[in-house]
Amino acid sequence: MKNINATKRNIAAVAVAAVGSFSLLSAPALQADVLAVSVLQINNLTFSKTGGATLDVSDFGGGITYTSTGDVSAQLGATTVTDNDSTVGAATIDLAPACVGTCPAIVDNNFDIFSAGTGDPSSQFSAADQYQAGSPITGIGAPVGATIEAASYVSLIGQDDGSSTGNNNLNSSWVFGGYAGTLDVDFSATAYLEAFVSADSQFPSFATASFNVVFSLVDLSLGGASVDTWNVGSTAPSADEPFNLNDTRSANSPFANGLPLYAGAALGVANTGAFHFTTQHLFADHVYQLSARVNTNADATMVPEPGMIALLGAGLLGLGFSRKRRDA
Repeated sequence: MKNINATKRNIAAVAVAAVGSFSLLSAPALQADVLAVSVLQINNLTFSKTGGATLDVSDFGGGITYTSTGDVSAQLGATTVTDNDSTVGAATIDLAPACVGTCPAIVDNNFDIFSAGTGDPSSQFSAADQYQAGSPITGIGAPVGATIEAASYVSLIGQDDGSSTGNNNLNSSWVFGGYAGTLDVDFSATAYLEAFVSADSQFPSFATASFNVVFSLVDLSLGGASVDTWNVGSTAPSADEPFNLNDTRSANSPFANGLPLYAGAALGVANTGAFHFTTQHLFADHVYQLSARVNTNADATMVPEPGMIALLGAGLLGLGFSRKRRDA
């Protein structure tokens, strides 16, 4: 009878372990979601005589040199994809989208908005795209009204760990001389940021999305002394700067409570508006460099749900209990 009872106890212990193991295998997937989105489009960028017509290359008696660079980077886990290009003159820079993971149908140069308000994130990927074309002045042999567009995305779903970054950097530089007076810088912008961490995500899951637009003017005749710096929209909104183009949205678990944090007209809808800036007076016998820097960034990390770890622990506890009873 003693041996029979011991056998029954061992069977019961093994059954407990089996239930724990079965729970681990058959439990529904616990999912946490993280999304970071940065989309920025600058269109019809022009340089004009203050209150007058768009500048022409002939207005710069000392000549003008126009250079541009662009790069994209997408990283998911240990995999990174990068690309870059540079031009002299007003040639177009159009890099193909960089994407790692289960990439959605990212259409080149579409700069779509992904949002928790429309069901995202729905796949696991990191991506970046860019486009740069045209000229802010006439006479260079390119369409007048420059375009500078960039987007970065990170989307994390499921039980996987992930840390990803989508980066985009665009730089344009105009070196000129022989011009006297002020310059008007004008363009229209479409911009959207979103950071989302689902309510069931665990610390330290986070999402951060940002963009930056900075124009700087330096006097090369004075060793690069700063003349003007325009951090676009960083001051209070106004008729000339309707919203901030140097902005960040960050969501951190557990503080975000599953609410998307965004900078836009509405959730999933971009801000749009026209921007204007006038430089200080320039001198014809000086050489200047006017630079435009545009950057978008999306960064996110997700940690696994603790529920799966707890179920695994239950299964191991049951197996350990069984082992002890057999040893006894």
